[in-house]
Amino acid sequence: MLAALAVCSAPRRTPRESTRGGAALEPQPAPSHARRAGARPSIHALSMVSKAYMAGTDCPTHVQGAMYNHISKTGGTSFWRLMQATFFHGGGHVPGKDHDTGLVSVRTSPEQPMLLMEQDDLAGTFHGTRRPGKGVVTAEHAQNFFVFGLVRRPCDFMLSEWIQQNGFTSKAASDKELFNRFIVESLNRSAYLSATPTMDEALDTKVLSDRVKARYGGGHVHCMASTHNMKEDFVSCALKYKACGGTVNSTHLEDSYLDAAIAAATEAAHAHGRSAGDHIACESMYDDETMKAVQEKEQDLIDQLKLGSCC
Repeated sequence: MLAALAVCSAPRRTPRESTRGGAALEPQPAPSHARRAGARPSIHALSMVSKAYMAGTDCPTHVQGAMYNHISKTGGTSFWRLMQATFFHGGGHVPGKDHDTGLVSVRTSPEQPMLLMEQDDLAGTFHGTRRPGKGVVTAEHAQNFFVFGLVRRPCDFMLSEWIQQNGFTSKAASDKELFNRFIVESLNRSAYLSATPTMDEALDTKVLSDRVKARYGGGHVHCMASTHNMKEDFVSCALKYKACGGTVNSTHLEDSYLDAAIAAATEAAHAHGRSAGDHIACESMYDDETMKAVQEKEQDLIDQLKLGSCC
């Protein structure tokens, strides 16, 4: 059994702020049982500040192409395959490259092909030092590129993280007790995450909302797709991009064309020992308490992005 859940909706306070009598509240360290090997910690302060993830306008100010910010474990490899299949090879785009300054190459005339950029899922991390850019969608990006985003239902996302960590075919991947301990430890890391985390710190919690806030910036995504409805959402986003002036070859949006791209991505994932949307059922791995805890943590994200459910 998990210890009783302490859900806190109060805003984060600095060490000098107080709720009573003027006494300073000192920050508390992560509980020792959250760090002790083999222990199953309680869940603390499961709150999330509401944040808009979408751009304030339907279209970029200057449409120079499309950009995709890849959040790991959301099905991003398949989504990027869809974008490559649609926008390269007769789709009117050439590769663009993102750097820390925002934009490297831009179109100087309407006759030039549009650019297609991917912000790598490790960009901005210690392990992603050789990837271009910081992995964050900026206002400059949103002014020049139609930004595609992709999110996953949060409980399913955390299960995918667990399976990736342990190996798709490993015995641990389906160990429910170990998995639920992992969920609690992940939520505890998220509860103690700083207000301005590094990209590595945001990724280390294994909590989707932390990753979305770190990578999608202050709300610069023009169209958000979901893993559970990926192909249909991609087509909808591509048509919105076209309506903004983007170059889209309609024949590249046909089912047969897109299904082949997804199949290729699935085959590549399996070849590298990774699952591709075919792991154990999400609902079967969670205890009631851990499912409830993740839902409470991620409800704003679920509602804002219309994900429907946690699994």
